[in-house]
Amino acid sequence: MAASRPIVFGNYRFSSENKAKEECKRIRDKYTPDGRVSDPADDAFFRALVDEHRHRDEKVGAGIEYFQVRRNGSLKARSGNYGVWIKQRGVDDLIDFGYGGVIRGLADVGGARQEQARVDRALRLAIRPVTDEFLASWRESGKPLISCLSGEILHSGDAIDVVHDMPRWGELVRGFVARFAETSAIETRRLDQSLGEVIVSEEIRSSWIQYHRDHAVLGLATPQENAARSR
Repeated sequence: MAASRPIVFGNYRFSSENKAKEECKRIRDKYTPDGRVSDPADDAFFRALVDEHRHRDEKVGAGIEYFQVRRNGSLKARSGNYGVWIKQRGVDDLIDFGYGGVIRGLADVGGARQEQARVDRALRLAIRPVTDEFLASWRESGKPLISCLSGEILHSGDAIDVVHDMPRWGELVRGFVARFAETSAIETRRLDQSLGEVIVSEEIRSSWIQYHRDHAVLGLATPQENAARSR
């Protein structure tokens, strides 16, 4: 049963999915509604958990400013429930965290999903300068900002994600990782303050950047379109 599987993320380990969720609730309940998560230990805990989110980049954005306890009424949750929300740098609205879903995703036998998430984070960070430059160049060109997913015109002042049109991100990663005997062959090192994960081997990092350059087709989309899209 899922409840008996250990949950491991960052420097934290729990004997079961339920124990991990109980710790999240314990921390959440320390704070009053609409109160910020102020204890550095609690902040570090949630940052480590965000790192395991399957849509980590969308949740972190330009960086997490703080976490806040807020009513979940606007989500598909029972009225009166409270959850932990994310305040991103440069974004006025709070972003829902959904820590329960993250923990459910971590409850896998052998930690296979955690291994994949670890490598995924490192690969994303390695090509971040490429995606940043893609968006900056498009903005500077003066051409209309058009979503490759919906065809809608995007507003320059709104949040815009760079997405992998074809092949999709998951396909691109699987194609590269298939070159190695197993995922663990790609050694990574976690950075502090939820800044991501880096590839230790410069040879593997350079190989990935070249592979990405040769195969990736980039496009633009809203964060909502990107989050709703399957990987």
